[in-house]
Amino acid sequence: MDEDDFRWGLIDLGLQLSKEECSELVKQFDKSNSGKINYADFLNELRGTCNAERMEIIQKAYAKINVNGTVKLDDIA
Repeated sequence: MDEDDFRWGLIDLGLQLSKEECSELVKQFDKSNSGKINYADFLNELRGTCNAERMEIIQKAYAKINVNGTVKLDDIA
C-alpha cells in the first residue's frame, strides 16, 4: 500500500498523524525502498525477531506435529 493509503488507514483507526510522521513510519516498514508497504514486511516489523528460546519452542512444536513430512490444518487442530 502506498503512503496515502497507509495514513488514511491509520486515521480511520483513530491515529491522527501528520504527513511527515506517516512518511517516517513508511520508511520504517518499507524494506525495499519502493515507497510502498509490503504486507509481509509490515508484519515482520510488527512481530520483531524471535529470540533463541522462543525459536527452539517453535521448532519443537513443529517437529511434534510434522509426523509424516507435511503439516496440515487438521494436524494443528
